[in-house]
Amino acid sequence: MRELEYATGLLDAALNSPNAETLEGLYELRAKVSEIPETLNVQLLNGLSGIVLPSWKGNTIGMLAEIERKKREQPDTSILLELRNLKERYDKYRAKYPRTL
Repeated sequence: MRELEYATGLLDAALNSPNAETLEGLYELRAKVSEIPETLNVQLLNGLSGIVLPSWKGNTIGMLAEIERKKREQPDTSILLELRNLKERYDKYRAKYPRTL
């Protein structure tokens, strides 16, 4: 859950950044997310007893790449709105599973 907390904090900071609506701001956010420390060996745990845990760092990087792709294909896409939606999904997950790893 630490990775999710880090990702949520970075999304908060990005949403309050003056260049939140730019691709450069998205690149900066992705670079910061890539620096999130891995607090759990998800690959190792996923093989145990059918446990499947999300890699919040990997998931976030993938979602940011998807936002970038969408912005390039549809220039009217709001990066800020996409980031808000991503953060809301993460907040809902944290509210639903407050004690999850």
